[in-house]
Parts: sequence; structure tokens; C-alpha cells
Amino acid sequence: MRISVLALFATLSGALAAPATQPGDDDGPPQMPTKGNLRPDEKILSGTVGGSEAGTLIVLKGRTEWVVGTDANTRIWVDGQPGALSDMNRSMNVTVRQVEGLTVEIVAQRTKAAFADANHTRSGFFERIEGEAMFLSNGKKGKGLREQRVEFSDKTQVTINGQPAKIEDLKPGMSIRAKRVENVLTTIEALSKNPDTQPDDPREKPATRP
Repeated sequence: MRISVLALFATLSGALAAPATQPGDDDGPPQMPTKGNLRPDEKILSGTVGGSEAGTLIVLKGRTEWVVGTDANTRIWVDGQPGALSDMNRSMNVTVRQVEGLTVEIVAQRTKAAFADANHTRSGFFERIEGEAMFLSNGKKGKGLREQRVEFSDKTQVTINGQPAKIEDLKPGMSIRAKRVENVLTTIEALSKNPDTQPDDPREKPATRP
């Protein structure tokens, strides 16, 4: 079921809220009031982002869709920074504050799981490159082998033993640490199989003595 928040929150007085300052005039996103300290003319709606269309935000709360209208004075914050409806991703947590039926502020924030997925470091042993992705393994063979696919771009910085290198310089068995920031792979740090810099590739068994 879809409900228009403007229709639900509008008051008979039709009074306009005080002009809001533009994003960037404040030090950061506002501290939203709780239900216990709301003014009579305030309303708060919390849920998850369901999408946006034609200047309106769709907020999902349970099985209900709330359609939230915005205007030029609506302050929007996304992950702690001034933003726009187009910057929001589905499933973000979102809180909407309205005064006298007008949307004054919208604060959207990624879930902890989404933030962790966009910002993390992956480690493993280099296996191969396919297109614009490299494959890392856990260094095992046979049924114990596990691989992970890591996409890179021409802006990804690569180092081998601390020295600048190219993605083409990576060799199988190198130990890799790949750092992702905001869903962009920024750095790949590789260590060669030089015994002075790292242990031998665990996939290689030491030769037995006669």
C-alpha cells in the first residue's frame, strides 16, 4: 500500500515552515528529534529507502510505501554529507522530518553491512586476471581451494614489495592485500615469493630430501 506523506501530514492551517538553510551551511546532519520530544507541528517518519521518482522519496516501513514530497528548501544528507535523492541507494536507513506538512530534512545512512561491503580489505594469493578482475585464492589446492573475484580499474594503484608496479606484473602465488574504498579498488599491495619478504607460497610443497 502506498501513502502520500504530504496528504497525511498536511495541516488545515496551511502555514509554511521557516525557510531551511541550504546543505553545506551546517556543520553536519541534524540530530533528529525523537517521538518523545516532537513539537505539535512536527512529524517524523523512519524506514528504508525504496527509491525516488520526480522529486519524491519512497520510504518503506513494513509493507507500506510512504511517498515523501520534497522542494528546493528540503535539506538532504546522505552518509553524513549534503546530498540529493539520487545519491540514495535502496535499503538505506532513512529518517524524514516534516514541519507543517513540508519536508524539512531527510537523513539517509547506509547500514553497517552495506558500509562494510563498500569499504574493506581483501587478502589472498594471486591466481590470475580475467578481463578487469583478478582472482585471489586461499592458497590451497583441490577441494580446499577457495577463490574470490576482485574488480580493478585503470586508477587502481599497484605496488610489489613496496615499489610501484602494473597489474600485469602480478605473478601467481604473490601475497595480495586489496583495499576497497566506497566500492572502488584503490590499492593492490603485493609481496613476491622472495623468502626475505614473505613465506613461501603455501601451494608449493618443499622438496623432500633423498
